[in-house]
Amino acid sequence: MLGLLFTNASATDFYLTGKVGQFRYHSLERTGQWSGASWFYLEGVNIADFQKHCVRHNGKALIAISRQDTLAWTMVLQAKSQGSSIGVEITSNRKISGFCTVDAVDLP
Repeated sequence: MLGLLFTNASATDFYLTGKVGQFRYHSLERTGQWSGASWFYLEGVNIADFQKHCVRHNGKALIAISRQDTLAWTMVLQAKSQGSSIGVEITSNRKISGFCTVDAVDLP
């Protein structure tokens, strides 16, 4: 379920919850913005609300993780391997190749 936390002139912060679907890592050898970055999506996210603020890909609410956010990467991968739900906070003005990036990860 998608919930808006607050809105200002430059960005919208919102919170998503769900189980991690696909998770993808891009090698540091790759060129461009995706070098060393990762992405994932959460199952059961309201796509209509998500796409008001972020780009969707193949019908999924794709969320990027920058290469510097190794702890977020580890937490998302742990939730994926355990099949547990997570919460993710996103700010719509931080993006990789147009895709919103994770700002915070909550493990219940």
